[in-house]
Amino acid sequence: MILKGLPHGPLFSYQYQYVKCFLTLLDHEKGMVVKRRFRGIFLPLALYLVSGAAALFFINEARNGSRGIDTRNALLAEISRLNADYLSLKSDRLVLEHRNAMLSSSSLDLDMLEERARLILNRGNKNDVVITLMP
Repeated sequence: MILKGLPHGPLFSYQYQYVKCFLTLLDHEKGMVVKRRFRGIFLPLALYLVSGAAALFFINEARNGSRGIDTRNALLAEISRLNADYLSLKSDRLVLEHRNAMLSSSSLDLDMLEERARLILNRGNKNDVVITLMP
């Protein structure tokens, strides 16, 4: 068997026979092994699995990540709680400002001041009449 374009002769023939014998021993005489079924099934399957895993990762991050939907809902709940605390503190402040304004010298109500002092000190006047009610 002489191939076109390749050198031929007794030395080349000997080398060719040696390589052919060696490859036959290694069972390469059948030709190149092509795994078309493996590539046809495994590569698309691997592609779908990798793309599905990436999609699941991004969906999970969009839901539970540091900027996800659950974090947003938690922050909105905290904002509404803090707004409620702010409004209650604001109303307490208005009550305290009103009570402070009542103690100024221009609008000082002595009866209210005396009533408040008795309530806080748990004292009464000797002329007071106390009526106790049973619950």
